[in-house]
Amino acid sequence: MMKLLDMESNDVRFVGIHGMGGVGKTTLAQIIYDRVSNSYCRFEGSSFISCIREESKARGLASLQKQLLSMIIQEEIQIWDRNQGDRMRKKMLSNKRVFIVLDDVDSDEQLTALAGDRKWFGPGSRVIITCRDSHLLKTHEVNNIYKVEELQTDEALQLFSLSAFKKTHPTENYKDLSMDFVEYAQGLPLALKVLGSFLFGRTIVAWRSARDQLEAIPNKEIMNILQISFEGLEDFQKELFLDMACLFQPQYRLDNIFLQTLESFGYYPGINIDVLVDKSLLTISDGMLFMHDLLKTMGHEIVRRECPEEPGRRSRLFRVEDLYHVLKNDTGTDATKAIVVEFCPETKDQRLNARALSKMRKLRFFKFHHSQTLKWRGKPLKYMPTNELRYLEWPGYHSKFFPSSFQPKNLTVLRMRRSRIKQLWKGSMVLDNLKVFDLSYSENLIEIPDFSGVPNLEEINLEDCRSLCELHPSIGSLKHLNELVLNKCSSLEKLPDLSSLECLTYLEAYETAITQIPCANLMPKSIREFSLQGGKLMRLKSKDPIYDIGSLVEYRKEGIYDYVEATWIDVDSKGENILDMAGVVVSAMYDDLTTISIWSLGFYIPEWVQYKSNGSSVKIDLDANTNPEMGCVFFIVCDSDQFFSMDYGHSSISSLFKGWNIESSEMGLTIRFERDKEYCVEYDSLDYRLMDVSFSKRIGFWVYIPAVLRLPFLDIRRVIKISFETGWYYFQGRVKPIEVKECGVHFFCPDDANSKFFNSIAPFGHSGSSNSDFHRRFVGYMRKKKDMKSYHETDRTCVLSS
Repeated sequence: MMKLLDMESNDVRFVGIHGMGGVGKTTLAQIIYDRVSNSYCRFEGSSFISCIREESKARGLASLQKQLLSMIIQEEIQIWDRNQGDRMRKKMLSNKRVFIVLDDVDSDEQLTALAGDRKWFGPGSRVIITCRDSHLLKTHEVNNIYKVEELQTDEALQLFSLSAFKKTHPTENYKDLSMDFVEYAQGLPLALKVLGSFLFGRTIVAWRSARDQLEAIPNKEIMNILQISFEGLEDFQKELFLDMACLFQPQYRLDNIFLQTLESFGYYPGINIDVLVDKSLLTISDGMLFMHDLLKTMGHEIVRRECPEEPGRRSRLFRVEDLYHVLKNDTGTDATKAIVVEFCPETKDQRLNARALSKMRKLRFFKFHHSQTLKWRGKPLKYMPTNELRYLEWPGYHSKFFPSSFQPKNLTVLRMRRSRIKQLWKGSMVLDNLKVFDLSYSENLIEIPDFSGVPNLEEINLEDCRSLCELHPSIGSLKHLNELVLNKCSSLEKLPDLSSLECLTYLEAYETAITQIPCANLMPKSIREFSLQGGKLMRLKSKDPIYDIGSLVEYRKEGIYDYVEATWIDVDSKGENILDMAGVVVSAMYDDLTTISIWSLGFYIPEWVQYKSNGSSVKIDLDANTNPEMGCVFFIVCDSDQFFSMDYGHSSISSLFKGWNIESSEMGLTIRFERDKEYCVEYDSLDYRLMDVSFSKRIGFWVYIPAVLRLPFLDIRRVIKISFETGWYYFQGRVKPIEVKECGVHFFCPDDANSKFFNSIAPFGHSGSSNSDFHRRFVGYMRKKKDMKSYHETDRTCVLSS
């Protein structure tokens, strides 16, 4: 803060202090004012005007102008109206070096009357303005703004202890209770002081009672301070804030679907979320929206006060007991706009009256997570009003069918995970606004509806819908669909024609009953992330392979590596075409050096490989004048039966995808370069994540490294032998060495368009681009990744032996 003030500078400087209510803006300004007033005698006058928001309403701005000038010149002056105050301020302060603090400003009118323009102050003057609204500061060209953050836990505990115990740490037997209150305050100094002062001198029993009371009834003093920012909002901004406080988690991803949901409520979130952020009611970080827990509590309390006695007359229901009261006693009204229940406790006797929903004619948001033992009298969706309904999320929905009367024409999001639904609607339903369709883990779902009346659908998630045998062909007409998830649809045997889905970029369909990889002419050119592996996937019979998809050049992030998870199986007996890729890893290794690591099924080392042998090592002989940009590919072959019958401590497995914690199973590969008996260098290559290999006897692993001479600590022209070590890292960090049956090394010039390597591997060769384009595309891509600081440099080990 002192750096922003820069007291040595001779310019006129306005500095803002910004933050949520109760965070300590005024306290900080007072500390700085006292320090500057006592230490910097060069100021010709100073003034601290506090509580401007309240005082301007009570006394008027002319009275505050009088107070400001009287404090600076140290004598009483008379100001009868604001215009006179403006003239006197310009006349009296334009040549004076002054230090002013304007506390709790909430309007541009106040800033103009008390601060005006910089030219109205003498050189070297400083004006500090505390404000909850950062946009107000910016509109007055206050560009130096200090944001006051909440306290860290250790600082918060000290501040709480100073109020509760009059010392910097809690008494021993109050430590745990103190932490409960510190946790509740979430670093807000106001709450820490208020709660600490209230608890000072009280017994442990009283402390426990106060803690329990806070969960039901928030502290009024804290809520009143926080609510000041809320009261300054427009009506529709208040509604947006209350929805954010009551309907969504304290942390929520700011994605397109979320914004479209708010848009459907008429909130214009593009501008009004900014307003809430400016007023310190929300914060945004890394694409996530955050709301302080006490602000969320304030929102809950505002809704509760709408009708303390009868929950059915409140705008939002978010407490289980309130919802049960309304549905059991049939007290629903058209005041209710939203129902959100994240958790319903187990109950055997609870029976809810579905007919109570029919009275909620303005219901637009319904999110209901309930226990399986909950019973209804009647069918809820039959009675649920649909005219205003925008969002429906009901995990575990118990009915098998949608009632024919349920026609939510304005619905934006439909999420019914783990439902018992077999079929939704028959025929075509017109849902022009629907963006998200999620019935994942609905094991009874046998068919999806006709989507021809849902033209704007963007996301479909059908993961683990095990009874689903086929997709309705209308899915191929969804021009706006960008995400399709079909993982673990174990009865799904084929994909429909998706070639017209011009926006589809993300497709996952692993562990399905699909036996053939779809031809490129059935896939959209827009797709950038594609996973199709496991299950019953067999050989590609079509001569039009999937790698003709023009945009499949982006790689899905998995941990620290990038994966293209597709299977290209078209291997001849000589291994001339090694497009047997079950998993591809692309990463930056050792500075900007690209590596492509692939594991393959039914693999044989191609005949054209220069150096190959049985076993785990091969001798090489390179010329000293070898091209420094020479590329290299390393091959190894293992028997798949080495992965079978692994002991996990309780049972054995028959393939790599059966067992505990199998997602962490990896193959590690170490490449050892020997120059002579005195010197060797080892490089740990990328790890391979494996899938079911039980139907293949041989597994191949290989690594492509362009410009291999640029590997650090290594001059491969002097290497005479290369050896390989592999191991399978599986359950709880265990590792099993894997025997290498064959190995090979092949060197080539990356600009050689006739290279055997590029003819075999380049997935772009069939799309009209040259083989050398394959090298350039990957190297260029990875170098861009380096610029974005998103590449990973793998560990390396140098071994010097004597």
